[in-house]
Amino acid sequence: MLHMYYKTAFEEKIEHLFKSKGIVQSEDLCLDNLSDIFNIQIVYMPDAPQRAMWDDSLSVIFLDSTKTPAEVREVFFHELAHLLFHEGNQSVMFTDFRNLQENQAKVFQLYAAMPFFMIKKLDLPSEDRLIIGLLSDVFKVTHRLAKKRWYQIKQRIYTAQFLCGSAIPAPNTSKKWSKETLRLLDKLYQQIGVRG
Repeated sequence: MLHMYYKTAFEEKIEHLFKSKGIVQSEDLCLDNLSDIFNIQIVYMPDAPQRAMWDDSLSVIFLDSTKTPAEVREVFFHELAHLLFHEGNQSVMFTDFRNLQENQAKVFQLYAAMPFFMIKKLDLPSEDRLIIGLLSDVFKVTHRLAKKRWYQIKQRIYTAQFLCGSAIPAPNTSKKWSKETLRLLDKLYQQIGVRG
């Protein structure tokens, strides 16, 4: 079933970045390793503001030490997106632009915390609840985030299956399709709302 999954251009960009940095297995996703690779200082504090701050010489992510390790990881991956892909101070930017950055960070969080190229190496059980539990355990994230990622994966697979059954070939079946075409197909799928 996983062979029907297709990655977005953003997901491919993250995968390429990770592989180029030697992040190739779930153990490589530990926060200490990622902070070393991306030259980020992590500051743990009770009730921390959970945000990233950076300039040309220093990058810092503040994390709430009262949260569970899985919750802390989720915040870290969200904030890592801002460090890697965003510019500007959100407190002074237009609401729509801030919302765009936050939405991108949420998507990055799913792709980076549980990369598909790592998921497809797993021996997945047959039941959704067991798969979600496995993803949560292997990638050390909450069940909520693991469920969201698994249903995102299933959604893409169902889209590919739907497209294979129609006159339109599934994105994975044609190497000739541009990334923009794949992005538009993914957006279309999100709009039609088919859920796993």
